[in-house]
Amino acid sequence: MTSPTPHVPSVAAPTTAHPTIARGSLTYQTPARPARRTVETPSSVESADVTPPGARANEATVTSTPTPTPPPTPTPTMPRVSRLTGPRPLSRALLLSAVAIAGGLVVGGITSFGQLLPGTLNWLANSVAGWSIPLILLVAWARGGVLRSAITGGLVFVAMSQGYALVSTLRGYPDQGIRWALIGLVAGPVLGAATALLRNESRRIVAIAAGVLGGVILGDAVHGFVAIPAGWGSWVIVASGALAFLAVTAVVLLRAWRPTLLLVATAAVVASAYSLLLDPLLGLVFR
Repeated sequence: MTSPTPHVPSVAAPTTAHPTIARGSLTYQTPARPARRTVETPSSVESADVTPPGARANEATVTSTPTPTPPPTPTPTMPRVSRLTGPRPLSRALLLSAVAIAGGLVVGGITSFGQLLPGTLNWLANSVAGWSIPLILLVAWARGGVLRSAITGGLVFVAMSQGYALVSTLRGYPDQGIRWALIGLVAGPVLGAATALLRNESRRIVAIAAGVLGGVILGDAVHGFVAIPAGWGSWVIVASGALAFLAVTAVVLLRAWRPTLLLVATAAVVASAYSLLLDPLLGLVFR
């Protein structure tokens, strides 16, 4: 025997009365919105949500509350070990300058024996270029900035003068080397700073610096050709070295006609001034 299906009374949808709105001389009534009807079946009645409103609010509050995240556990880190095994930059810079100065002392002693070279080559040891070229090479090897290179250049020149005086005294030719040391305190920083500026990013600065260096060496050769023609072999070597230096600078470092023109002009001015003013200046120092 089948049980009868329970009768569910139908609920009529309430209608909402809308007021009559009068605008001007016309009167009209806003059309009523039909209410949405819900047909409830036994299953919908049984599955109807009977949760009290307060419980839903509490549930929404609980759901919206974020769950606190525990702080991350710090991971132990190992202390960093420096990969720099060499000396500190300042100590390394001082070491390079000290080695360059010691090299100047050795070069000065060698030039004392260089005066024994045969023929016209002995003037290589008696020329300013004989000390200027080693000074440029030693300062370039030390690879310092402009200030450090200037200081290193002055000290290298002084070391060369003292090395020459020491070896010459041991050979039986006493020479204090004080006057050449004073010259070195003026000329050495100029040559040292110009050597450092060869690494500058500006081609104009490189051209001027190279022009000063090449002009000094070339001017010494020109002065030798005029004042001491007997040492022509030494002056040929010095002039060739100066011209080769200027050519390499123009091709490798400058690579443009404007900086090259500036290089040539600077070298010509410095060489002319050097060859003309060397004897008067030396006369003031050694009188």
